[in-house]
Amino acid sequence: MSLRPYLGFLHRWVGLATAGFLFVAGLTGAVISWDHELDEVLNPQLLLARAAGAPISPLSLAGQVEARDPRIQVTFLPLAAEPGGSLAIGVSPRLDPATGRLFAPSYNQVFLDPATGQELGRRDWGAVWPITRATFVSFLYVLHYSLHVPTLWGVDRWGIWLMGAVALAWTADCFVGFYLTLPVGPTGRRGFWARWAPAWKIKTGASAYRVHFDIHRAFGLWLWGVLFTVAFTAFSLNLYSEVFYPVVSRVSQVTPGPFETRRPRSPDHPITPRLGYGPIIAAAQREARDRGWRARPGAPSTAPSSGSMASPSMSRAAITAPQASARPICISTAATGGCWARASLGRGLRRTSSSRRSSPCTPGASSACRAGS
Repeated sequence: MSLRPYLGFLHRWVGLATAGFLFVAGLTGAVISWDHELDEVLNPQLLLARAAGAPISPLSLAGQVEARDPRIQVTFLPLAAEPGGSLAIGVSPRLDPATGRLFAPSYNQVFLDPATGQELGRRDWGAVWPITRATFVSFLYVLHYSLHVPTLWGVDRWGIWLMGAVALAWTADCFVGFYLTLPVGPTGRRGFWARWAPAWKIKTGASAYRVHFDIHRAFGLWLWGVLFTVAFTAFSLNLYSEVFYPVVSRVSQVTPGPFETRRPRSPDHPITPRLGYGPIIAAAQREARDRGWRARPGAPSTAPSSGSMASPSMSRAAITAPQASARPICISTAATGGCWARASLGRGLRRTSSSRRSSPCTPGASSACRAGS
């Protein structure tokens, strides 16, 4: 009994069911490939510094941000601003001791002039509404991987799981589509390759139906590797803890990372931090010295001063140094079991973030920020 009719039916309906989701993900993904550049064009008042001069210690600036608004705590701190750029600090609400619930500030990102400490502005990164110049790029970013599906029954990952399921179906459908291009029946005199060759070509002189079919089949074959790579990586990012990591750990020896060794917490019940940024940076610098890393020429010192912010702003902070540099790039924390850090080294960590490189992990990201950029 041939499976081809059933696989053809499956291929057709999986394609129809996922087309809308993939269109949204593809369109937004194409735009946010330029997210940093677009953000600078749309929001120069936030992302570009206004004053020249030596930068103030980022720890001191973070302390000023927390002092100005006791409702928030700093959860993302770049340790160096780009030349000409502002310092973008991510913040999250603290617990209100009177109600036992989180405060509700209207922002999760603060921009400071690194030379003067002047506050350049605030915004709610990833806000669903209203869509403004300040939130447009981040709106597309979150739409790309979670469709802005709201928190339901205390879970904020429904959209991530939905897009992960779509990516998983697409991954499986890549193999179904590939199988359907193979020649049917015994090879015969012409041989396998001779019979399969027409599947890679477009017969331009045929009917419109045949031309459209050939375009679909030929483009699918020629771009199969690209399509599979995009589908598989999307699935592995959105369903990493739920599917990808458990499967990989069964067939390979995997060193557990911070996501696998700690239980996620609800955003309404954040983990109480044990260390502040100052002690964490000091520990990172000791580690850098032990490893023989040397600071790049001209790199700013990040040693905490006596006036540095000592109060912890969340738990689970991570600092890494890029390549041969001992200069920490950023600290990113999340008490909900989501984002670990954005840095240039380390398995499972993301790329370096800085003042202009605003990250989806910056704003109270909870568990959603690991879902992929």
